[in-house]
Amino acid sequence: MCDSGKQCQMNYTYYIPEDTKNDLFFAANIILVGGIASLVVNVFVIYGLKKTQLLGWSFGPLCMSQCIANCGNAITFGILVSLISIFDPAFHSTYWGARCGQLFMLFYYGSFFSHFLSATNRLFCITYPMQYPTVFSRGHTKIWIGIAWLLACGLAAPFFYDECTVFFDIHTLSIQYLVTACTPYVAVYLDYYLNIALMLVLIFVDLATLHKIKSLRNTVGGTLAFRKKQHRDTRLFMQTVFQALLIIIELALFYIVADYFQNKWMKFVFTTIPRVFLPMFDGVIVILFNKDLRPWLRKQGETYNIFHTTGSPSFVADPRSIA
Repeated sequence: MCDSGKQCQMNYTYYIPEDTKNDLFFAANIILVGGIASLVVNVFVIYGLKKTQLLGWSFGPLCMSQCIANCGNAITFGILVSLISIFDPAFHSTYWGARCGQLFMLFYYGSFFSHFLSATNRLFCITYPMQYPTVFSRGHTKIWIGIAWLLACGLAAPFFYDECTVFFDIHTLSIQYLVTACTPYVAVYLDYYLNIALMLVLIFVDLATLHKIKSLRNTVGGTLAFRKKQHRDTRLFMQTVFQALLIIIELALFYIVADYFQNKWMKFVFTTIPRVFLPMFDGVIVILFNKDLRPWLRKQGETYNIFHTTGSPSFVADPRSIA
């Protein structure tokens, strides 16, 4: 597709060697399986959170926004890319075939900013509990989610320009940037440096929340309801931490580890596989940290009341919870 150091053009037909077709067919089936698995897991989480209102009207919608982005990633990268690779690999070299890369960028940033809101939500819930109901009210939460997706759309918009295309390269079995004059701006500044900056901000938010949690643990006393809420807030914070670790792993594999290998299968393992399967584990983490989402551990149609303070558990959902 694109030789290093040369200008590349989309919208052309080229010969695909038979061995490349065979490798692509095998890789595409792996991507397809990962995409379907990720889609199933995240749809289950969205349905569970919507039905049970387990995480209230604030943290719950933020988690759902991230899962929606994961579903978009699964459909675009895990399903569209794989089906194109199986039935018409040359379509990847066209303008519209390369839009899969742009959609992937949209849903990647949609997932990241949704997660950043979740981390900020935990920071305010634990550090600024008096301001939390105002900052993350039902209406404000919708506004924050809208802003997150507007930012994602803004960052994905430059890839509409033909010279700034990001596409799935059938020869390296990974997402690549079209080598043009635009490449340094979108690949280096808009992608690499921006991701580093965003991750540093996210790590700072999580460290600030962790510091507050440690200081609260040193305090003595508090009612049973307060201690239960403190335990729950810590659990949800740890959920966001593990989800952040997935993002760090994905970026580390893509920007650092993959550069040590030239073999296309190693590139595939360290770039494409994480981008397809890690969103699935993102949904799995939500399930693991919220046992009431697991249908085999709860009665159908019942949810655990997180504000119940008596000795026995209550299975009456509290729609007023802002988590």
